[in-house]
Amino acid sequence: MNSFSRQTFSEAMRYFRKQCKLSQTELTDQLSTSHKLYQNVSQSMISHWERGNVEPSLLRRIGIASFFSKDYVYEESETAIISKALKNKDNLLAQQCLYNFTVDKQVVTHWDMLDDTSKQLISQGHSKIFSLPLEHVLNKMNIQRPQVLRLLHGGAIIGHAIFSIENGVFSLASYGALAEDVRIRLTKTLLELCIGCELHVVVHASSLECFLRDIYLEKTEQNGNVSFYRGHSTQLLNNPLSEPNLHTNSNFRCLRYLQQKGVGPF
Repeated sequence: MNSFSRQTFSEAMRYFRKQCKLSQTELTDQLSTSHKLYQNVSQSMISHWERGNVEPSLLRRIGIASFFSKDYVYEESETAIISKALKNKDNLLAQQCLYNFTVDKQVVTHWDMLDDTSKQLISQGHSKIFSLPLEHVLNKMNIQRPQVLRLLHGGAIIGHAIFSIENGVFSLASYGALAEDVRIRLTKTLLELCIGCELHVVVHASSLECFLRDIYLEKTEQNGNVSFYRGHSTQLLNNPLSEPNLHTNSNFRCLRYLQQKGVGPF
């Protein structure tokens, strides 16, 4: 057995829980601390799910597959729901990128060391995602001398992040990528940079913000469609739901966002 589906959910859940050497109580605790969707799930509910007495919602089924880092095989009716939810993926471009750009090089430098053209391009990219100007965000986050991570293809900027690491706090003020592969590379690099740090991040209203809220990061301020969150890197790095939902498989995150907008239940 290597995946979940609606028909095999009970068997798969029991199988992978035992494979991970978790009791039903331990699984209950880990689920509730990993995501708000499971904070009211009891050991008794886990038992009913595994016996097939009660069927959890599609959203919870997908989340549990994600928790165990396994694929979920969708029925036709479920695929239609997911297709709608995936419209909420957080891409810089409204349409799919026509070309597959590879990252030839990644460079970290201070913002004030960049040439004016690069500063202008990054500021324009920031404005396509966030409603607050970059300078406003930097002031809000009290970032005095920001660093810039640039992902390059043939010298062209195809991804960026503006951040600082001071006094054990990783502050992320801007980020964007031209295509999904670039976004995955950018996300992985940022997670490596923030290891062991407190977090202070900016995020626009999106499925990503919903996910950060669901894994118990704290919203400290909101300005238009831009919010600021605080937490600790362990809330991301030690959460079994982070790897798939931040990197390669955002179905659970996007469907949850749709539910939070009042479109569900699923």
